[in-house]
Amino acid sequence: MRRFGEGRGQLFVAAGMVLGSRGDPLSAAGQGWALADLAHNLQAGEERATARDIARPLLDAAGRAHWSRPARALGALAHRARLDLADTPKPAGAPARVGRLLWHRLTGR
Repeated sequence: MRRFGEGRGQLFVAAGMVLGSRGDPLSAAGQGWALADLAHNLQAGEERATARDIARPLLDAAGRAHWSRPARALGALAHRARLDLADTPKPAGAPARVGRLLWHRLTGR
């Protein structure tokens, strides 16, 4: 699972380079995003829990960082993935989710 996350994390790094990212936690965000998505699509409970456990600290680290303006779209994907891993995730259009993403877009946090 870690290799899966690392490989997918490189997609965020490549996208960040194209977008003009400046010091953003692209690898951690990409790995966390990929593992959160994997967890969402796994049927086996133990494997799902492992993917979530690996993804959480990566997404938490990416969520604490200040994102440069060019890479905020990738940061938003990391925030969405982190919100999806919540014990009781809010629906996609919930005001709290939309507000969190808007705050990230405006401030990079």
